[in-house]
Amino acid sequence: MQKSSVVVVADKTSLKRPFIFANAVHMALCFFMLRMTVIWHRDLIQTGKMVPSISVAMMYVIEAGCLLLSVLGVFGACKGKRWCLILYAAGMAAASQTIIIRTALSYQDVYEKRVVREESKLLSMMPLSGPIKANRTLLHNIQEEFECCGLIEGYKDWGASIPASCNCHYPGKCIRLRGSATIGAPKNQYVYREPCLPIYVSELKLAFSLVMAIQFGSGIFWIILLFMSIKLMGQIKKKQEFIAFLQSNRYVPDIYQSYNSALTQAGFGEREPIQYGGDAVTLSNAQWRVYGFLSVRMPVTNVALKIILKQVIRLMAFHVRQHTGTVIS
Repeated sequence: MQKSSVVVVADKTSLKRPFIFANAVHMALCFFMLRMTVIWHRDLIQTGKMVPSISVAMMYVIEAGCLLLSVLGVFGACKGKRWCLILYAAGMAAASQTIIIRTALSYQDVYEKRVVREESKLLSMMPLSGPIKANRTLLHNIQEEFECCGLIEGYKDWGASIPASCNCHYPGKCIRLRGSATIGAPKNQYVYREPCLPIYVSELKLAFSLVMAIQFGSGIFWIILLFMSIKLMGQIKKKQEFIAFLQSNRYVPDIYQSYNSALTQAGFGEREPIQYGGDAVTLSNAQWRVYGFLSVRMPVTNVALKIILKQVIRLMAFHVRQHTGTVIS
């Protein structure tokens, strides 16, 4: 008679569900960032603004690559494919190191040089009351957005030609112009009190700091996913090694049957014999339950516990043969 068995192994991959959940969150974030990049790029094209094509391409590659890596990691975790997790870990290692190193090296340039460049761009518009009318659309937008007026000395920078973007409608942020305040300015006019340059530079530094923090945080999150994938690979490897051990010639190949079918046979139908050393023995209901509990719940992470489980089932079969006498050949 050809022997066959169904092996029931306790699932000790405790990181499987947390790993899948973390990657699901990561996929949602990557999809959101990719969608925002597409919208931003489309708006730039519609407004006719030029952006470096290399920067846009890099954003698309990084976001799409991270999305595909998460899909690969979830597939590897669900199917128990170590090669998927190896590719996932390699990709996450490269991505995390790249973004952390790039953030650390570019922090000085972003935080200082770009801020100084934007500040110089605004200062080049001075004096605002002069005859040369440079392109001041940016300054008007800043005044409306940040509720300020002028650059250095507030509304006085504009002289008598105070633009409508300085008009204030919030009493706490307004100052009332009088006849002696500015020559030729409308009397009893309310304008914003604060100058724009300090506010704009402060907001610009805050925005750059947030961008750097998001990039650095993304790198840390990728490192966490990297270590989770490495740990999960080790757990999957141990499980595969144990299954191979059960199916090898060093172990009784047909001692296990399905735990669920064992309980069904013990409670509702005729009990079928199990194989032990070439003999078929019939277990009682209670023995079936003990047998199923041991086959599912016994820790199987090292060789010593595997040997203990083997000896327990051997003694159980011997007890059945000696006391019940129900040996079926």
